[in-house]
Amino acid sequence: MANFHSILSECERIIQCLEDELKALKIGMGQECDITTKAVDLCGEAIKTLKKLVVEIGFENQKDEIYFFKTLKPQVNSKLFFYMSVFDIQTSRPEGNIEYQLKALRRKQKSIKSYLQENREIYQYYRSGSIQLDHQYFLRGKSDLLLLAKNPHIFEDPLFSTSHDYIFSKVIANENLLSYLGKEIHNLSYNKQKKYDNNSMVMDFDAVWTHPKIALIELLYALDSLGAINRGSMDISKLSKYFEQVFNVDLGDIYHAFGEMKLRKKERTKFLDNLKDALIKRMDESDEK
Repeated sequence: MANFHSILSECERIIQCLEDELKALKIGMGQECDITTKAVDLCGEAIKTLKKLVVEIGFENQKDEIYFFKTLKPQVNSKLFFYMSVFDIQTSRPEGNIEYQLKALRRKQKSIKSYLQENREIYQYYRSGSIQLDHQYFLRGKSDLLLLAKNPHIFEDPLFSTSHDYIFSKVIANENLLSYLGKEIHNLSYNKQKKYDNNSMVMDFDAVWTHPKIALIELLYALDSLGAINRGSMDISKLSKYFEQVFNVDLGDIYHAFGEMKLRKKERTKFLDNLKDALIKRMDESDEK
């Protein structure tokens, strides 16, 4: 039988390679979900390689077995659980509305905290670096029947599982997820505040429309017809409300005004024509200077 200490070194090498590959993913370009998917694949392959080594070689003593299932396997499994959870968060996250996104992330945050509270004993064991229960937690065949009811995967793979390596991995993953969620919530909250500040600047900006209202409505319809704002996807009534806020003006019934514009016998785009002439005149005068 091969010396397992050399296998432990090989396991550590595999884990270090995984760390390097995951760091390279973060540095490289790509969509966030694509990066997470690749990370899940890398972690999955690393777990398969570790399993092959453990099942085929075996352990020389209990100390090595405890070290593997308490330290080495959770390093990889926790990353697998982490990236799987991040992918789920990314793909189920509401689009657009920042408030909805914040609510979804906070619900997830609350769920993780509940999990850690439910498993506070093992969480405290992990955080404190305790060792007194290692022989019970991290040796195969030392099953906790109550824990097995929650984690039946142990029955499926008894040669590569102990009663607590799975939950240890979940605890580590959830601790990292709390950090991830904290950053995401902070960034969203910052963007929400920034958007609010920008809107406040628009509301406080002292700009008053000094041309006839029909001129602004003409401009409004022209911009919408060209798809110049949000590629034409914004409802024109909503766009008119924005114009009213920006220019401190009440545009009234824009649909009726548009009907009157269409009835003009000549100069149906009077304001736009004058706008064009004024700009050309300004350019000509600038050239002369």
